[in-house]
Amino acid sequence: MNEHTLSITALADDGRGVARLDGKVYFVAGALPGQKVRARITLEKKRYAQAECLEILENMPDAQPPLCRHAAQCGGCPLQSMPYTRQLEWKTTMVREAFTRIAHLPQAPILPALPAPATQAYRNKMEFAFGRDAQGGLLLGLRALASRTVFDVRDCQLLPAPAMDIIQAVRKGARATQLPAYDWEAQARAHRAVAVKAEGFWRFAIVRHALDAQGQEGWWLHLITSRANALANAAVRKLGLALLAEFPQLRGVVHDVRNKHDTLAQGEQRLAVLGADGAKLYHNLGGQRFCLDIGSFFQVNTGAAQNLCASTCAAMPPVHEEHKPALWDLYCGVGAPGLLLADQLGQLVGVEFDQNATRMAAHNAAAAGYAHCYYLAGDTATVLATLPQEQKQPDIVLSDPPRSGMSPEVIQAIVKAAPKRIIALSCNPATLARDVALLVAGGYSVQQVQPIDLFPHTMHIENVCLLMRE
Repeated sequence: MNEHTLSITALADDGRGVARLDGKVYFVAGALPGQKVRARITLEKKRYAQAECLEILENMPDAQPPLCRHAAQCGGCPLQSMPYTRQLEWKTTMVREAFTRIAHLPQAPILPALPAPATQAYRNKMEFAFGRDAQGGLLLGLRALASRTVFDVRDCQLLPAPAMDIIQAVRKGARATQLPAYDWEAQARAHRAVAVKAEGFWRFAIVRHALDAQGQEGWWLHLITSRANALANAAVRKLGLALLAEFPQLRGVVHDVRNKHDTLAQGEQRLAVLGADGAKLYHNLGGQRFCLDIGSFFQVNTGAAQNLCASTCAAMPPVHEEHKPALWDLYCGVGAPGLLLADQLGQLVGVEFDQNATRMAAHNAAAAGYAHCYYLAGDTATVLATLPQEQKQPDIVLSDPPRSGMSPEVIQAIVKAAPKRIIALSCNPATLARDVALLVAGGYSVQQVQPIDLFPHTMHIENVCLLMRE
């Protein structure tokens, strides 16, 4: 039987509904707790199955209409039919279950998730992918649920205006160049058959909302293409200049190229910087101003990031002027939130793989008047192993790794350094719980875990975890 009627009772950490029937667990895309659905099985194993929702037979009692007309197709915001208070409850439960199942800490002090200040138009950045329709025509939008296929996006409730107007103009202008979109499907096939070559030019259009050097709000556009000839690059430049003329609020357009056959929206070489404000933009966070490059990582929900910074600062110990602590700021990016602690520190050593980000972090430290902050670029474990002796004894470690979490070598370096306090930030409860388990084995105890919602309507949840040496 390829279809089942299923009652959804829980959520998986990727947003799929969870049902149980005849001893088997079903993960159902497009379904939420409290719903009874008709689902089609897409993959069946002995103990579990994957399925997609075909029809909602009974909805949640408190279901609300989806915010977005692309809700069923996109899948980027799977929780938007769920009231926001219930979203926060499920996210808190997800963190608690990760600490129970992975860290084996069922009694870990997990606080209720802090809500975001806004649940719509909260993103200051969004990546849109170029793609091809069945006839090879150019599309610009998001990837469909569980697919590399791109569909045109005409509206997104997570972006403030006029982002979509800019994206519509980018789509129109890119089509006019007659240059093809990158073939993501061929790129996927290339992993299975080496002879298949992924081709195409247009890859990503990324919009960012920030402040300029004078503190005025504006938009920036980051175009990422494959490497091509001078004519193609000239077409991008012409499009960028036309967009700057059409949208007064657009302060800069940057063209980067990437030739690796992957889905990473990150440039490898910069070809053009257009506009008065170019590739630099600014964000105010926790009372400080941070300058970043258009390609730099920064929290995409500026309002909710204030909650993240406040929770990070609250995890600091009382500081005595006669002994200000030393801090390792691991995976530091452009310096936030570590620099928010700098006036309480005797020394800050920041480590980040991206050399450009460490340059920006050093710039931000100097702009704030901090002469005791040092930034090093490279693999985190390698940098920690080669620190001079005077930088090897941190009192506090602040860690904010990517979703994959910290490597075992980094955790070993932290345990060896034996700081009194670890403030672990993470956007992935599973890898956070995994890393915490290793730190607990190394002599630390969990004092508090504060989930913070930076991404309403999605399954993402940020966390600030405080650990102390026993």
